[in-house]
Amino acid sequence: MTPKQGYWFAGLGLTVVLLASCNNGRDPAGEGSGSAQAQAQAQAPADITAIPAELTFYNSTAPSESEELFMAKYGNAIAKKFPNYKIKYHQNTGKGASLADLIASGQLNIDIDISAADITYNSLIQFGLQDDISDLIKKYKFDLNRLEPNAVEVQRKFANGGIYGIPFSVSTPILFYNKQIFDLFAQPYPKDGMTWDDVYSLAKALTRSQGGIQYRGFASSFVHVLRFNQSSAPLVDLKTNKSLITADKFKREFDNMLQMYRIPGNEVPDISLSTQVSLFEKERTAAMMVHITRYAPALWTKVQDFKDWDMAQMPQWKDMPGVGSQVSPYYFYQFKTSKSREAAFQVLMFIASDEFQQHIMRQGYMSSLKDPSHLMKYLAEGEPLAKTQNLKALLPAKYAPSADIYRYSNLVEKELTGAAIEVLKNGTDTNTALRTASDRADKAVADELAKQGK
Repeated sequence: MTPKQGYWFAGLGLTVVLLASCNNGRDPAGEGSGSAQAQAQAQAPADITAIPAELTFYNSTAPSESEELFMAKYGNAIAKKFPNYKIKYHQNTGKGASLADLIASGQLNIDIDISAADITYNSLIQFGLQDDISDLIKKYKFDLNRLEPNAVEVQRKFANGGIYGIPFSVSTPILFYNKQIFDLFAQPYPKDGMTWDDVYSLAKALTRSQGGIQYRGFASSFVHVLRFNQSSAPLVDLKTNKSLITADKFKREFDNMLQMYRIPGNEVPDISLSTQVSLFEKERTAAMMVHITRYAPALWTKVQDFKDWDMAQMPQWKDMPGVGSQVSPYYFYQFKTSKSREAAFQVLMFIASDEFQQHIMRQGYMSSLKDPSHLMKYLAEGEPLAKTQNLKALLPAKYAPSADIYRYSNLVEKELTGAAIEVLKNGTDTNTALRTASDRADKAVADELAKQGK
């Protein structure tokens, strides 16, 4: 998925200060009672978008992203749709500019945050910034049924049946491959619908030395594959705060990844994402790599001299035909401290429209709609290479059901990586490695909960 995110932990005292400073004067509808928008709204305007408003955005998925890039991705389309809204963007430029810093200073002036599902707890909920927008969904008759159901269900779980945010894009692991290596060793290209056994056989056939170069059959974004595993196996029990990585369903997913790295010649030099990506896109010695769909736009735009690659759907389990990985949704969240709540919700409705979804897909990102088939013609529209590629691989036949997302999953994933290294480099058996990793993860979570007084 996504770049490694920072995690901020705020005490109760900061939350009280935040709410006191930002909710002062807010009426029950969520508007500042003295604001121009609140007064105009009291007159029941025919069109809320006719009322001037200022909306400030923050991007928790890429907090240091420049304003220029933010405007190109999102802001320009929003500004064009809502000419009466002034669009501002807060960039984390360093010390004093992070979300936690804004909260600590009592100067939080953000209306909408862009955040991935797996960092929602740490970018929103831990600070008490979440706003259940169910009332606005009902008021404006917004149709949630047009959205990817799993992305909506994730929100239902976050909000105990409510809704905090609207998804604008989704991602999921798929298979990328280097056609040049397949041609070199006269192997057939991967196809949609392949099983993990098929991929394992290909990985063995493509792991060989040629001309003094060691080619590797398989690489992966190890953490993403396990985080969004096809078995819908959760990392942690939300009720007990205990790790579930020793469960049979999860162990199967873990073992499946490790068998690829046990192939002679494909031993892992480093399981980190940066090293695995380097093998595929820089050294170009990895024939296949499982990575999230949002990696495709990065290849199209940043690696201009790499042309011989394509995609196939995520390999399937034999006993789960047609089932891809879990979905990784990206949301626009309204902060409950927003002084322009109704205006912000107009933006949230807009990002689910066909108009904005076309804009997102033109950039190479997958739509958050339940059925985006009518928009597939816009996918990566301006990328010449994409016209020759298997773009339908970016959309699985069926997403796996979403497992519970845990606030401290990063602590468990860290230990999972350690367990993999134990198995691959030290020869530790899988059961022992996972059991030890589970114990370490439980202690790390318990220590974090103790810090938070829970």
